[in-house]
Amino acid sequence: MRALRVALLCLPLAGCAAELTEAWEVIEPRLMGARIEVEGAPERPRPHLTERFSLRQFIALPGPLESPLASRYSMDAALCLGFQTPAGSAACIGEQELDPMVTTISDTEVLLSGLSLDVGGIAAPAELPPGIDPSKLAELVDLDRLALYGVLCVDGRAERVTDKHIDEDATSELFRCVDNTGAKFPEANAFSISVLLDRDRPIDRNSNPFFACDPAAPDSACALGVPRPGEALVPGSFVIARPKVAKSTTRELLSWPARDPSLPLPWQDCASDPTLLKLPSNSGEHTLRARFDPSDREQYQYEIESNGVKVVRQDREALLLSHAITSGGGELDRFFSKLDPGDPDSEAEISFAYTPPKQSKNAEDRIPENGRLVRFYFTLRDERGGVDYTTRELCVVPGAQPE
Repeated sequence: MRALRVALLCLPLAGCAAELTEAWEVIEPRLMGARIEVEGAPERPRPHLTERFSLRQFIALPGPLESPLASRYSMDAALCLGFQTPAGSAACIGEQELDPMVTTISDTEVLLSGLSLDVGGIAAPAELPPGIDPSKLAELVDLDRLALYGVLCVDGRAERVTDKHIDEDATSELFRCVDNTGAKFPEANAFSISVLLDRDRPIDRNSNPFFACDPAAPDSACALGVPRPGEALVPGSFVIARPKVAKSTTRELLSWPARDPSLPLPWQDCASDPTLLKLPSNSGEHTLRARFDPSDREQYQYEIESNGVKVVRQDREALLLSHAITSGGGELDRFFSKLDPGDPDSEAEISFAYTPPKQSKNAEDRIPENGRLVRFYFTLRDERGGVDYTTRELCVVPGAQPE
């Protein structure tokens, strides 16, 4: 498994694990994103310096597993003060090793709770900027962020490498997975996350966006859909548009709701599951659409200095969507999509193409009569620290004869 590094705002790398592997193809457990949740206020992704917070990590799996991963996760982490350097990077001082509570919500979700910076434990004044008293760190108004470094081990035990240092070595070298001889997924999933802080400024006010439609916005694009010629208005946060049929002036849209998470996934016989959408193999390019409410793109104020005078300006968030599918599930035309701040609320929709796999003459690659389950993983970011995550499933069934 490739070592994954989650950068500022937890943006996952799109590098390939093997030659010809596309960024959107999940061929092994893969860290798709992480969400910061302030303790007592999980909708907030920006804690104050002394607030406790949790890190919720979202993992994409390649397909059915022989045994659940939930009991096989291990994690270790370290937290630093993240002073922003003139170059814009986080300069770490006062590194603290953590022992957070690790809770596996499911195979695809892990929660680290009880994270916080021990301000009183910063006992190296020589490492601090001149004039800063460690006992007064809570009063710092210039502290921009914390820097969280860690590793997720799918098999084995996470361990800190004692001769490696955050300010000198790559994140992938700070931790390792041990006691994992013979493991199917032996390598470490390293990550680094900038935890942006709330300093009680207008720009710091932020909430995590959500994939689900907001009941308080019944007229939003998420709740109503986006009107297009030849298409009916189908509500929902996700819809699938079937390929256009020759000589037809209409295009069929299918609502694509989330599956009940308490139900097991029918990896072996999805064709008999009445809750799943069925798409024929060889059926060509479909359009997947994700929709959003106005509240998902918050307005915020920020200050700039112009000719020596501070000026307050207002902007709106952009939304960044990453999407991936299980191995053998077909093709996406890209891994990232973006909803710009200037896109009108009535058309707040991201569209990208999905092509189901073709039927194969190869016995090993053939889509069985009982179907092939395809799982989609979606991570949403507002580029200011807010994150959400969801999954969708469909069943590809045999269609036309193999080419």
